[in-house]
Amino acid sequence: MVSRRQFLGALGGAAAGGVIAGGGAGGLVGAKVADGESGGGGGSGGRVADGRPIVIGALFPLTGSVAQDGRQMRNGATLAVEEINAAGGVAGRPLELRVLDTDVSAPEAVSASCRRLVDARVDAVVAGYLIGFKPAFDILPRYGAPFVHVSAQQAQVDVVAGDPERYRMVFQACPPETVYGENFVPFLDALAEGGGWRPSAQTIFVVEGDTPYSQHITSTVLEAIADSGWTVAGRERIISPINDWGAVLAKIRSAKPGVVMNTHFFSADLAAFARQFAANPTDALVYLQYGPSVPEFIELAGSAADGIVWSANVAVLPDALGRAFERRYEERFDEPAGFSNSASAYDEIHLLARAWGEVGDTRDFDRVCDALRAMIHRGVTGGYQMDGRGASVRSYPDETPDSSLGQAHLFFQVQEGRHVAIAPAPYVRGSFEPARWMGS
Repeated sequence: MVSRRQFLGALGGAAAGGVIAGGGAGGLVGAKVADGESGGGGGSGGRVADGRPIVIGALFPLTGSVAQDGRQMRNGATLAVEEINAAGGVAGRPLELRVLDTDVSAPEAVSASCRRLVDARVDAVVAGYLIGFKPAFDILPRYGAPFVHVSAQQAQVDVVAGDPERYRMVFQACPPETVYGENFVPFLDALAEGGGWRPSAQTIFVVEGDTPYSQHITSTVLEAIADSGWTVAGRERIISPINDWGAVLAKIRSAKPGVVMNTHFFSADLAAFARQFAANPTDALVYLQYGPSVPEFIELAGSAADGIVWSANVAVLPDALGRAFERRYEERFDEPAGFSNSASAYDEIHLLARAWGEVGDTRDFDRVCDALRAMIHRGVTGGYQMDGRGASVRSYPDETPDSSLGQAHLFFQVQEGRHVAIAPAPYVRGSFEPARWMGS
């Protein structure tokens, strides 16, 4: 668990960090993008990649309640493919992205998509988060191609760690969700000790969603609360999707907590929560897990989002590489990049391209996986090193003190419609500002 001292340092200012500049796949990277089964365009300019395509299968949720996330995933991966192909591909071979619209919560949908990709003999599989992940962990290891995902689930890390030889091709390109629960109380303590906020009560009201992911965050933070000076003011579980938060908010107002933590992650649902809370607020710091990283949160919540605190365990870093990625993304898709899934999907493609460039044979799955495991890569979301337990990326600053070797668990506050990074250093870009409802 990250210490209070680490977050105190983080909140003190934007210190210089040990960040490795660069990354990518060097001169071996880079023109064809196939969206689903329809085919598609590619990058332009630079060297021409005209060899046999390297096919990447992608499991992204393009419809349903998390379709906004899925679009971010597809766009981020598409941008990476186009850029790599425009640079000449991998050893002259173009990358081809084959996206399957997949209901990531439904095991049967995940199973069907995995089987289609295996039948297509793809060279690798990428995914955003897979809630119904068990079929993928059954089908894809028997095929053997690299499988890179950002499910952020400790359960998946534990499966890989329990049988590392069987699951040697599975890589979680982000830290698990446990960091949300483990780091929350130290963040609150650091914020209070830094003088920027005085909680109205040493109590936390926890709202959780109906997914194992959300519930695991809740159980982790409850353990952290039990070992701290905080107490639990209440705990409420919701059924998603949810638009009417009236009953939940009534319980929160009755409990009068100093902090409200909502571990549900659907962006539209959380926007509704923000609007309804702002209509009749209580004196509490309001934290929403992950959902505000999706651009539609601000669009839907409007000014009600101002003052909200949120965090993501994988996010575009507010540095030169991150800002350059955001500019290229917006130029290409005429919409802003989300903080998490656009960038992580972009980085997934670059991880694979770099491994293929090093090995020289995309069908030598074992050697490609060995290259991924040995790699230290600097992406737009931070450092990737997947050689540890469960082949999962380390979290900074709690799992590694080196910001160049892990992905920062970034805390943001919405201020006048902008997301401002407030922890940890060296990525701090502003200070916490008490929300307008505090003291009410």
